Amino acid sequence: MSRIPYHILSNIVEKLDVKSLVRFKTMNKEWQNYINNSNFIKQHLNNSLQHPTEFNTLLIFTSGHSLYLVDDLRSLSPCPIKLPLPPAFQHVSPPTLVGSCNGLVCISSGVFQNNYFLFNPTNPTAVKILPVADNDISRYGYSSRCYISVGSAFGYDEKNDDYKIVYIWYWRDSYDYLGVEGMIYSLKLGSWKLLDPPAYVGGQWTYIVFAFLNNCLHFYTNGNDVNVIISFNLHDEEWSQIYFPDLDETYEVNDVFVLEGCLSALIVIRQQHCFYQQLWVMKEYGVTESWTRLLIFPLSWTSLVSLNVLFYSKRLKRYLLSLCVSGENDYDLFWYNEVDGYTEEVKIQGDLKIHGIQMVIPSLVPIGCRRLRARSRSEKTVGKTKGSPDS
Repeated sequence: MSRIPYHILSNIVEKLDVKSLVRFKTMNKEWQNYINNSNFIKQHLNNSLQHPTEFNTLLIFTSGHSLYLVDDLRSLSPCPIKLPLPPAFQHVSPPTLVGSCNGLVCISSGVFQNNYFLFNPTNPTAVKILPVADNDISRYGYSSRCYISVGSAFGYDEKNDDYKIVYIWYWRDSYDYLGVEGMIYSLKLGSWKLLDPPAYVGGQWTYIVFAFLNNCLHFYTNGNDVNVIISFNLHDEEWSQIYFPDLDETYEVNDVFVLEGCLSALIVIRQQHCFYQQLWVMKEYGVTESWTRLLIFPLSWTSLVSLNVLFYSKRLKRYLLSLCVSGENDYDLFWYNEVDGYTEEVKIQGDLKIHGIQMVIPSLVPIGCRRLRARSRSEKTVGKTKGSPDS
């Protein structure tokens, strides 16, 4: 290995899977320093984000009070994740998957989902427990006259090189008085601060699912017969709106997510007693006219509640879908082949009931990493030893 030119060695190692790299770190100190340096972590992550495959994508889901990880989408054999958490996270309520970004996973717990922790599935023994989001939401109490809804999201502020959590709650009482409040957490600063969402944020959402793209968090609303994606810029902390395509048919939005680097949506077309799901992709971010319909899923269930696109395999030209039907709180998984329309049910080994599910791009990003762009001293040493130019 020492005879391989440095730049060729770098190109090879950057394309290896995370599981192999974790093993290679135990070979010697030089390999450990090389794999742990911030520039390598960033480049390896960029490669994984640009080329997600069945071989480098993880599936994490909740079942009961436990977390499970699937590190191979071909076998779908789950492994339980044992996290070193205090009892407050283990027994108060089942964990909720807030989201994943750059290989880090954010989990919430508690009655109002205001307890948070972060971890990287490649090293689940290291957990970052965050300060409680002290929003005093309990002052609204549990009353039939007051409806409370909470939602949270996790993303990366690339301009500040900072991971952030957005936590929003709104309430509506019997007099139809509406209030909405929020908080935002900065991993770099290690603290929460108040956030002032516009009134329409709480007034319109019916089901909140965030999608992270272009330094912004997105979630959809369908209030007042207007389908809108609400966008929140993590750097500027400004709110804006993105509109869905103007179609002749009456439709509702089922889900908003990121697919192949584009903001995407599942649109539900209702015809008589059937539901038809259309997959739309915004080819040019922020441009309403760039919405393009990719395909129509030939799935029609009168009891359909939720259909979500989890993953797309370019190699096999098929989608991994999750489905939740009426009267159930569990998700079923399917592979859908876009070439012939064939649908194949996927069974998770162990017959576990899936309550929440997320796709994760594995990475070497450490929980306490703040400056991915900074070159470490060890990297400079290795570079000079190998005779490579600074990059």
